[in-house]
Amino acid sequence: MVVDSSIVILENIFRYRERGTQLKSAAVLGTKEMITAISASTLTTICVFIPVVIFKNELKMLGQLFNQLGFTIIIALLSSLLIAVTLVPVLAGKYMKLYSRKQKPLKNKFLKAVDSFLENIFLSLENGYKKALRFFLHNKKLIIILVLIILVLTVQRFFSMGINMFPNMAEDSVTVTVELPVGSSLSQTIDAVQNLEEIVKKEVTGYENIIVTCGSGSGFFSGSSSYMGSLEIVLPEADKQIDSMFTIQQKLRNHFNEFPDVTFSFSAGRHNIGNSNPVDILVKSDNLDKAKEIAEKIRDLIDDNLAYVTEPSIDLSEGLPQYELIIKRERAYSLGLNIQTIAREINACINGVVAAQFREDGDDIDIIVILEENDRQSIPDLDKIFIKNSIGNRIRISNIAHFKESSGPISINREDEIRTVHVTGGLTRGFAASTAEEQIRSLISTNIVSDESFFIEYSGDFADIESYGTRFIIILIMAVILVFGVMASLFESLVDPFIIFLTIPLMFVGVIWIYVILGSPFSMMSAVGLVVLAGIVVNNGIVLVDYTNLLRERGMTIPDACIEAGGNRLRPIIMTSFTTIFSMIPMAFFPGEGSEMVQPIGQTIVGGMFVSTLMTLFLTPVLYAIFNRNHKNNKKKREEALIQKMAKGI
Repeated sequence: MVVDSSIVILENIFRYRERGTQLKSAAVLGTKEMITAISASTLTTICVFIPVVIFKNELKMLGQLFNQLGFTIIIALLSSLLIAVTLVPVLAGKYMKLYSRKQKPLKNKFLKAVDSFLENIFLSLENGYKKALRFFLHNKKLIIILVLIILVLTVQRFFSMGINMFPNMAEDSVTVTVELPVGSSLSQTIDAVQNLEEIVKKEVTGYENIIVTCGSGSGFFSGSSSYMGSLEIVLPEADKQIDSMFTIQQKLRNHFNEFPDVTFSFSAGRHNIGNSNPVDILVKSDNLDKAKEIAEKIRDLIDDNLAYVTEPSIDLSEGLPQYELIIKRERAYSLGLNIQTIAREINACINGVVAAQFREDGDDIDIIVILEENDRQSIPDLDKIFIKNSIGNRIRISNIAHFKESSGPISINREDEIRTVHVTGGLTRGFAASTAEEQIRSLISTNIVSDESFFIEYSGDFADIESYGTRFIIILIMAVILVFGVMASLFESLVDPFIIFLTIPLMFVGVIWIYVILGSPFSMMSAVGLVVLAGIVVNNGIVLVDYTNLLRERGMTIPDACIEAGGNRLRPIIMTSFTTIFSMIPMAFFPGEGSEMVQPIGQTIVGGMFVSTLMTLFLTPVLYAIFNRNHKNNKKKREEALIQKMAKGI
């Protein structure tokens, strides 16, 4: 983009030199003709970054990522515009003199032959383009109908495409978390992880190291995670990997069914951006058992019906075994006891109570009354614990309560003060989160009967796509309005900017179809590319329309001006477009390590620029002729009215 302004100026100066114009005059005239066009082109590109900067806080992480990028591009484009209108004409007119082949022919036969061959190609291309443009100008309805058909087919294809929050990124390691049933011994966990390690050694190729972890913690709670372990496969750099992260994950998934009662999950790596679980369904209820029941149903439905959702699980575990003390409330009340008194007495027996303090040498030492340690290592004998009621009678707790063996959750999550259970899962590579959401919603609505005791929310990539998508639509609308305003102010017209503005929606044709061809889902990074593209695709249209207006001011008719302007501006349009496209090809199709994040931006710009260039060359002149068809008649009427006034002596 930074060379576009200089290309347009140099090409126009060269055309004057081909006509025999002197160096200084060619530099001045060539720059003067194009200064409005390149100023408008630069300002429209700058304008699209203003909404991104304004909404950087609403865009959260994306806003921070592209905040500095926006300032860098703005400074670079303003500098390139200044150089194009000052340094380039000076160099071309005095220090690095620009000569045509007529003024300074080549002497080397080989170079002369190559130059003639290339010149003939460009002349043939220019003549062929003029003929095609003349045909479309005489058959305006044909190109309008063709463009509308292509646009309708593209819109239909877009709604059938999937959308992801962020593109999948390759990692330099793969971590598998292994979880056995709660209460499993450490030796069982070690056996499971070691068996998985043997599978990795047999099937995975090209790894550097394997790191195995079983259990965690130390001290009093060391046994609480004995049922958990992990296996990390360390990989070399991206260009040296034989089996990629995605290949390894698929190989390991093929063996998960060989481990009954074991839950596997892949942990997010250091490159992970966004949600670690693209699929995240929230089941909320005041009744934790009800929420857990519904969450398990959803997990099983997804596991049985949607193969592309990987490792579906819920975040509520059964937990460790526990004993619940069930109190017979009516009996306790009839004996003069209340729940608080009973709880206080049991707590005193198990956890102790401070009965007094012993002072020695200025230090206070608590005297704690508690059951002996042997009596606290097992379930207390309720027959040996007594509670005094309000009238002083001692009552055995066994008369009013009993123990019940059960298991409790390790943790209880609350969101918005409501108990919440998450159903989470990953997605296979290339499968879109939007498509997954649609199918999961349909599956849940068909198989789960909703009632007032619970409700379901969709989080993860589902919610983020909707949230970010709304913001990007607002940003894109603001960018388009700013672009239109800049063009209107520089052209001093509403018609010419509107002609160029109509080509902006057609950039979606190239964007959508390049994703269809590549088989990649749309993402929020693609939306960033669209915002940038909105300021770029109008540049060629500005140059073409501005030159067409110049030719009309010199007395040409609308059809002749459109054809001549198209032929004259063909080379700079092709050069500026293909410099942008070629510069984006490495980013779009040859990504390096960790560059998957910006790859959709390159693909979006390549596809959008290619199609928008074709639309600018063929559709913009047609639209120009349509919207300005009455100008000729109005001019003729004004001339006739002037002649009549002169004849009457007015």
